[in-house]
Amino acid sequence: MESKKRVYLQKPIEFQTYTLLAYASIYILIALITYAVPMREISIFGIHTYGSALILPAWYVLGDAIAELFGIKISRFLVWMSIISCIIYALVVKGILQLPYPATWQHESNFDYVFSPLMRGIVVCNIATLIGGYINSYLVTRWKILIKGRYFFLRSLGASVTGEFIHVLMATFALYYSTISFKNILLIAGTTYLLHVVLSLIYQIPNTWIVFFLKKRIELTSLTGNPFKEYL
Repeated sequence: MESKKRVYLQKPIEFQTYTLLAYASIYILIALITYAVPMREISIFGIHTYGSALILPAWYVLGDAIAELFGIKISRFLVWMSIISCIIYALVVKGILQLPYPATWQHESNFDYVFSPLMRGIVVCNIATLIGGYINSYLVTRWKILIKGRYFFLRSLGASVTGEFIHVLMATFALYYSTISFKNILLIAGTTYLLHVVLSLIYQIPNTWIVFFLKKRIELTSLTGNPFKEYL
């Protein structure tokens, strides 16, 4: 009887663990994808922006889900893991590009053009990731306490677009300050942010349904007291 009870109690814990691992893997993967294509310019419906703008809103949306389901500590830990993963990625790529290549290799300039921004923007972009991720996790959790866990869709959308504003502004200046004019930087930042807002709204729809489903299966940590004491 006791053995059956132990197995029964382990099932919610296993489900929560595997769900967290899935979220963490996708979260860090999206961060790496975002970091890999910052200079790929795109034009959608006349909006001039860069490739990572299509992916970054999904990173913030997933961050909201992680903060909602697993708490602010895990959310912020994964922000740091995303930064560390991106730094390792950039250093490994940079190291490989420094290796000698055969005389028959004719594409070195292409690789330099694509990957050189990785090291140029590594500091500012990761600072933007840190600030944006922290703001995002703070707001979605703080508002959760204030309105007793309701309206996740609105909380998540508001937190995401706030964090993305800081992120887009800092990252755009870091990537383009030496290649285009200040006016064009502001234009790219503005159009990119508008695209982020639209995509965040779209991504939030399935994200809210998934979170709503998972909340019924996961044993949530009680948010009594002030969980922000150690962060403020």
